[in-house]
Amino acid sequence: MFTRRIPRFYCVFQVRTGTLRRISYQTLRQLHPSLRSIPIACPSRAASGNAIPSDNDSPLPPSIFPTEGFKIIDSSTPVEEETLPFYRPELFYPVRLGEVFQNRYQVVAKLGYGASSTVWLGHDLIEQRYVALKIFVNRIPRNPELEVLQHLESIQSEHNGREFMRLLEASFQSQSLGGLHDVFVLRPLGLSLQALQRYQPNRVLYENVATSTAQCALIALNFLHEEAKVVYTDLHSGNLLLGISNESLLAQYEQNELEKPTPRKILANRVIHVSQISFNVGKVPHLCDFGHARICINGQLQQGRAMPIQYRTPEMLLDMPWDYSVDLWALALTIWDMLEPEPLFKVYNHDSSLNEAFHLAHMVALLGPPPLDFLKRSATSAKYWDDDGKWKGSVPIPSPTSLESRFTQFDGERKTIFLDFIRKLLAWDPQQRPSSGDAYMHPWLAEVRGEGDDS
Repeated sequence: MFTRRIPRFYCVFQVRTGTLRRISYQTLRQLHPSLRSIPIACPSRAASGNAIPSDNDSPLPPSIFPTEGFKIIDSSTPVEEETLPFYRPELFYPVRLGEVFQNRYQVVAKLGYGASSTVWLGHDLIEQRYVALKIFVNRIPRNPELEVLQHLESIQSEHNGREFMRLLEASFQSQSLGGLHDVFVLRPLGLSLQALQRYQPNRVLYENVATSTAQCALIALNFLHEEAKVVYTDLHSGNLLLGISNESLLAQYEQNELEKPTPRKILANRVIHVSQISFNVGKVPHLCDFGHARICINGQLQQGRAMPIQYRTPEMLLDMPWDYSVDLWALALTIWDMLEPEPLFKVYNHDSSLNEAFHLAHMVALLGPPPLDFLKRSATSAKYWDDDGKWKGSVPIPSPTSLESRFTQFDGERKTIFLDFIRKLLAWDPQQRPSSGDAYMHPWLAEVRGEGDDS
């Protein structure tokens, strides 16, 4: 598979027009100051496993948070992480607002939660800045995300794909009654694209958001694939977080908890806080959460199941070895889901044992039959196709459909170019999918690359 390394460029916002544009370093130097272009800085990084070094000998005193004046949520009402299907309270660190970790990071607001962690806004009392603290559950003896993030930090490269990822600044461990918890110090970010979609009419985003997302994701993937030799495997809109539009908003989060504290549920051995949400986000998405990524030592192929179920590739469903191209398949489905309220492939059958047959049948209905030489590379394909490539799976193939009939958001040449982008990334055979560099150069992304735009 031919690969293309993405050329180095700088990404700027044009405040005058409110658009995202990518320009070369030479062009950046020639810009007139009146254009008011603001370069996006790469987040600072520090050696993982240690606190960030500092020469500041006068740390700020920790804030004193109120112990009353907030709404108390009924103890019988599930809140935040308690709503997760496999929630077990003893696994989660019982974070309290105002708590200080490492004599340095004070917890000042809750930002979110997931199945394996909660995320908090921390005030670095030494550096006098805000950070995100990702506090993991205590049943992760060997944290795979830490291993991947440390590997990414070890890569000596000037590739600017790092600018579109949230990388590790520091890490440490903290003890609770339940066990030992990993804590990551990260750059604070805003809403995920998935969360943003929930507040949009019909859960659909604009095309310019999709093109900017595709380009930023491809730059990040290009670094992962070409420089770091990492398959991400977890690309979806929930893992693409938008930047904070104004750093002063972080101070406002802390001020909110000091003056108008958020509701919380108070239990005997823990407090469940409610996350703060802000829609004041920037336009650049960042790839986050590397807990499912695979490091490909010496470029070896990967095996087994990975990826969100609905985004799994044909080769993965057919128990074939897989590589970086699974991330391109996932990108196509992520972009589709940003622009269309209905997913491309139906996955879930009432009988869970038939889910993969159901998934493959819907791929056939949309993409047509897979190439015979592709099927011959998989012993598992015999469950679904005969020797001539005729479907014999346990569920029927739905009525044939097409990308053209399924896509409803825009028409004409724009639609043709967009669907060509999607179709190339959704090739049955992973060897026929474009690399991240080739996808980056697709005509659908020409405008956000700045081609033909001299303004």
